[in-house]
Amino acid sequence: MAEPIRVTKRNSYVPEAFNEGRKDGEKIVVHYRYLTFAEQQELLRHDDIGINFAYESRILSRMIESIDNLQIADDNGVRDITDGDSLVNEPGIDKLAMELWMHFRRTSALTDADKKK
Repeated sequence: MAEPIRVTKRNSYVPEAFNEGRKDGEKIVVHYRYLTFAEQQELLRHDDIGINFAYESRILSRMIESIDNLQIADDNGVRDITDGDSLVNEPGIDKLAMELWMHFRRTSALTDADKKK
């Protein structure tokens, strides 16, 4: 019997965006889970493919479970950005959102050993 394919359901990522100069315990860390193919298809709407980032925003919102050490300050005060919904709905941090999107598209739930098979 062949060995099963090993996958990871959750992971974390320390982005480059907004982390320069931060100490290790202060860095932004994004905790996320991999979506199933069915979940990804539920978020797909044919009318917005190739037109805007609506699909990508929905994917980010659903994949990101929590975010450590990300606060936004503006005229309304300081607020914590702690999950995918708050990230994609906050102006000014699209650089971080795009980095996360690119990272998520490059990564896989497969373990390193099974990626080589």
